[in-house]
Amino acid sequence: MITDAVGYLKKSQAADGAWSRSASIGITGFVTSGLLRGGNVPADDPQIVKALTLIESLKSDETGNLANDPQLFQKNYVTSVNLNALLVSGQEKHRPLIEKAVKYLKEAQIDEGENKPKDDMEYGGFGY
Repeated sequence: MITDAVGYLKKSQAADGAWSRSASIGITGFVTSGLLRGGNVPADDPQIVKALTLIESLKSDETGNLANDPQLFQKNYVTSVNLNALLVSGQEKHRPLIEKAVKYLKEAQIDEGENKPKDDMEYGGFGY
């Protein structure tokens, strides 16, 4: 069953390395992580390399997010799933992107910077 799923996903990847870009570019992060973790697909597989290269191209030099698309609303969500794919790849070359994305997510977290006290229900959460 896993072999069939991996085969399906590999066949459905777009030429640019994305999966389901029209739904959300974050799906590429989910699929890449799944293939690496559960599909026994190595990080040097050509299709994984293509997906990781696409994720790298989504970086914002200004903010560190991994969802640098002006039409994209869910930057925290997409950054989180794309960050996971980079982490799961285990490739040290991604360390600078990982560190910037982690910093972006920490800064996006709702806290005192948004005038929320620690006992506020939103404290520690994220928006999309």
